[in-house]
Amino acid sequence: MKKITYLFVLLAVSLGYSQQVLQEDFEGTAPTVNGFEGLGSATVTTDPQGDIAFELISAASGQGWQGAELIFQNNLIDLTSDLTVSADVYSTSAFNAFAKVEDKVNSTAPPSASSTAHTGSGWENITWTFNQGIDGTVTANGEYSQIAFFPFWNGAGWDTPVDGFTFYVDNVTAVSGATLGVEDYQLIDFSTYPNPTRDSWTVKTKNKVMSSIQVFDVLGKNVLSMKPNLDSATIDGSNLKAGIYFAQVRTAEGSSSIKLIKQ
Repeated sequence: MKKITYLFVLLAVSLGYSQQVLQEDFEGTAPTVNGFEGLGSATVTTDPQGDIAFELISAASGQGWQGAELIFQNNLIDLTSDLTVSADVYSTSAFNAFAKVEDKVNSTAPPSASSTAHTGSGWENITWTFNQGIDGTVTANGEYSQIAFFPFWNGAGWDTPVDGFTFYVDNVTAVSGATLGVEDYQLIDFSTYPNPTRDSWTVKTKNKVMSSIQVFDVLGKNVLSMKPNLDSATIDGSNLKAGIYFAQVRTAEGSSSIKLIKQ
């Protein structure tokens, strides 16, 4: 079913029926994937069909809103007019496949979430429409750098997690946005320390002035902003709860997203 769906998508694109194109099939250079909030594991590995896919395995010790993000390698995805993202999702248990898109490159598009039921019948093609406004988010509008997947949404909140719930994601498809360059994710010669920390992080670049630093939690909420206008800055995390955060550091040359860990 997975491969038939994939071929249909390619045919539809080639015939002009859709602007959507394949954004990630996990077959080439492995993209960046990150588990958060205590997810058991998030890896690009062999799926039950013998192909390569994004595998997520839950952990009972994590939060109900545990999940994992996929950072797009080549393009942002454009959810300005077509608000849908589709993917092949594998599970042998029924669940609400919850997805959330975020923009951590330009920080101009609002976080948006969507949920679609999976029946647990193996590979199913799932389409998320990001106009549901669930879990405190709003309708998608703009270009997005990443999408996160969550296993324990119950339609109104988060269920108690269990060990070993496993599902796979493959052939993520959406409308392409701006092309990503290295400068969108990585500044030249910068360092962050200590990381993890109990109170603050120091960020230093090599002769590049940081015009702004924005810190987001894993749900995309902006928890701290600063404008250092220097090549060195201290991010005060003393008032932040323990967990994982992402800092977007911007210079005249580009921006970088840094993973921060607060103990």
